[in-house]
Amino acid sequence: MALSVPGLPELLVLLAVFLLNVAFLLGVIVLGVRMALAFGDHPESEEIQKRVALLERKVDRLEAQLDAESDDPTE
Repeated sequence: MALSVPGLPELLVLLAVFLLNVAFLLGVIVLGVRMALAFGDHPESEEIQKRVALLERKVDRLEAQLDAESDDPTE
């Protein structure tokens, strides 16, 4: 004969829901970490950084030319 424990089914349901929530949150965390690592290791990221550096140098040269033209005493 089994003894029934009051509240045991509710306790088991709460435990199952809690474990599902923990599994979901761990999955979200793992997915976020994988996305962050994949973004950092992207093969094109180095190429993009090189292009950005090149564009920054071009902008610096153009700004220097504009400064030189605005400081021109012949105007």
